[in-house]
Amino acid sequence: MPARGALSPGNAYSVSFVDLDGNKLSTADGHVTIVVLTTSADREQARTVGDHVPDFCLGNPAYRMITVVHFTSRHMAIGRRLATAFIRHRVREAAKRLQARYDAQKISRDAKSDIFVVTDFDGTVASQLGQSAGATDFCVFVFGPKGELSAQWHTVPSADELAAAKEIMSLASRFVSRSSRAKSRDPGAQLYGSIPGIPRLRCAPLGMTSCAARLKPRCKMKSSQYFGTVGSMKSDQASIPPSRLYTLAKPRCFSSRTACALR
Repeated sequence: MPARGALSPGNAYSVSFVDLDGNKLSTADGHVTIVVLTTSADREQARTVGDHVPDFCLGNPAYRMITVVHFTSRHMAIGRRLATAFIRHRVREAAKRLQARYDAQKISRDAKSDIFVVTDFDGTVASQLGQSAGATDFCVFVFGPKGELSAQWHTVPSADELAAAKEIMSLASRFVSRSSRAKSRDPGAQLYGSIPGIPRLRCAPLGMTSCAARLKPRCKMKSSQYFGTVGSMKSDQASIPPSRLYTLAKPRCFSSRTACALR
């Protein structure tokens, strides 16, 4: 759903961005995403959030952090260019600090490619993140792969809080992925689902005949012995001997005819 007003954990929000390098990003494009909404005055808090990102997220393409710099005052074209140049300088400094963490973890990756910064001069992005016009709140959000909001803070979250929120979203993402793969392989799972700890029930897809209908006759009836039809007994039972229950002792012609048939 589009973000309008304050965001609520558990709901899904598809918020779109375009960063300084022209990359099109979204909170619902398959990544676990940290979004930091800040102003230029709170840039040190945004830097601290980056330092608190858990090590298991570093260099992992499944995780991502996006910093949105919100400007509350109006800027002319030249003012926007100056502000953007200053932010690019800050990004280069942040890339050096992040590269040091990569090197310590022996991650062979350019840290600069993992830093995403969005400038919001007209308040469009801030409004999508639930901020009212003119607000300067510092906010941190954690979104799941499909845009589901896991957690949000109005202060700098601790490293443990960030790790817990991202681990929850990672587990949820893996469970959804496994369930989708299981449904594609098992038609019965599409009817009953796949729940951890509960054995998955298997059933025949709709339209498939039952086992009894698929069974073949175990023997063939000989047409020379009886007048009968394979698979049907209702109309043929009366024609199959013996018929002694219906034998008449008198007159003698009926009794003799029955005895002859039994021979």
